[in-house]
Amino acid sequence: RPGGQVGGDMELSMEKRGLPRGEFSRAVSESLAFIQGHSRSKQSVTQIAEGVGVNYHTLRSRFRRETRLTMEECLIRNRVFLACQLILESSKQIKEIAWDVGYQNENQLTRATKKHLGLTPQIIRRHAKLTSMVSKVLHQAKRLT
Repeated sequence: RPGGQVGGDMELSMEKRGLPRGEFSRAVSESLAFIQGHSRSKQSVTQIAEGVGVNYHTLRSRFRRETRLTMEECLIRNRVFLACQLILESSKQIKEIAWDVGYQNENQLTRATKKHLGLTPQIIRRHAKLTSMVSKVLHQAKRLT
């Protein structure tokens, strides 16, 4: 996105976020939309249940049954995904990105990305810069031939 902006209007299928394909109940579909729509704020399962108007325990069990993930895991994956987008698309410091996606500090974000992706935010950014540099060099070389 231009300017590295990531908003609640982000269009990304649940399959790309590691969720299974298939039909979800209204409550689960709305909770997934709620998670995406409120991605910049720290959310709790209780807030999500209230937001979609479903009993907390009912939503937790339905969500787990239908997505094969806990709601907490889905929230974490969403935060890690958004953080990666910001790491790749903006020049913000990693600690700012951590705050933007709901972590209290850079260390929390680093632990989450390392656990879920096997990479730290610094390595993700370094890799993106190297890839971009190589791409530019190859593009320039192609123009010379």
